[in-house]
Amino acid sequence: MENNIQTKVNKIGKAGRAVSIILIILLSIGAFGLLVGGVICAALPKDAVQVTIQPNVDVMVDKSLAGEDWAKIDELLTEAQNKVGEEFVGVALDKTEEGLMVHVSDLDELKNFGIRDALKAICAGLIGIASAIVTVAMFLKLCDAFKTCRSPFDEPVIKRMNIFAWTLIVCAVVGAFAKGAVSAALAGLGKMSFDLSLTPIFTALVVFFLCMVFRYGAQLQQEADETL
Repeated sequence: MENNIQTKVNKIGKAGRAVSIILIILLSIGAFGLLVGGVICAALPKDAVQVTIQPNVDVMVDKSLAGEDWAKIDELLTEAQNKVGEEFVGVALDKTEEGLMVHVSDLDELKNFGIRDALKAICAGLIGIASAIVTVAMFLKLCDAFKTCRSPFDEPVIKRMNIFAWTLIVCAVVGAFAKGAVSAALAGLGKMSFDLSLTPIFTALVVFFLCMVFRYGAQLQQEADETL
């Protein structure tokens, strides 16, 4: 029975190791692609490429909301367009078969992007991919421990689980900063946002809990061995 459990644990370790290697290769390819893009952006002149984006918002108001007033929408639309044109610059109203379309364009919020903005986004993306590679590498080490262990309660397995849990937390924070930096670079105005995903945090907590369970199991196993 014990050998059967050991065999299954070792097989799980082998499968996890294979998946981890594939993920590391794919992430490395992505990192190499970003690195090449970063070198190209760094080699180009600062003003080689400039992109200007103007935010536009289209809002569709269904004609059912107008009720009986939809029959005289043409008259109301003409009056509304005159008022909107005087008080709200960049707002236009159009009648469609589905309802009333409101177009909003903010002329004061033109966003300019250049080569250096792309380079900042690439650098932040490289940091995010590096943190993901580190996480997968620590999972690979954990799978190696499962692959060669005699029992899931072995100390190397517990140690690797603990390291993997801490890696999840640290890399999740680093990845969140990298994602925020990419968003800031693409926004063009340096507005940094921090959005930390709770999934890796909860996963790390589960792994910590399993570490405590495995340590308790290791103590029971040790006491049983000493009794025998």
